[in-house]
Amino acid sequence: MHDRMLSMSKYERGEFLKKEMKIAVTVFLIILAIVLAAGIIYFVYTDYGKTSGNEQAESSVDPDGEIQRLLETDKKIEFDDTANSEGEPSEWNFSDDLHKMTHQKVKAEIKWGSLEITKERINNMLTTAEKSDYQYKDFYIETLSAWQQGDFTNAVQVHNVIWKSQDGSIGIATGLLTEKEEMEYKAKHFD
Repeated sequence: MHDRMLSMSKYERGEFLKKEMKIAVTVFLIILAIVLAAGIIYFVYTDYGKTSGNEQAESSVDPDGEIQRLLETDKKIEFDDTANSEGEPSEWNFSDDLHKMTHQKVKAEIKWGSLEITKERINNMLTTAEKSDYQYKDFYIETLSAWQQGDFTNAVQVHNVIWKSQDGSIGIATGLLTEKEEMEYKAKHFD
């Protein structure tokens, strides 16, 4: 190729180099387009960027509410493990049941335990929370009141508040399950 270029006139060499440059630019643009298309496909078909189908665009978590306050606290949240004389579960057991219920709704690397979310269970737990003297009573009422209305957008935050109190190191909730994922979870754990 070098000998061929030497035998060309300046004009021919210039034209040759222009063609080579056009080919190089075209190849570069094609590769760039492929990379961009792959990025867009990845973004669309993975959990990144999804808001419809697995979670609502806006969370029901009140920025001034108990769930948000407990998420942002630096102090260790500790749920009392003392049983109530009136037959109510200890606050630790109550919060652990709530935590196990969130597993039906959230994505987490590891989940220990599960309790099916049912209207009856939500109603019973809400009644217990309202009558209780639990330290984090407002947290439970805020959570269960939303759930009673069919709004589970707070499940990730609720899970992580309780997970943090249990010194969780793996298994933090990262998002809500899709309807399909929730159905699979329920079939595996409750059917």
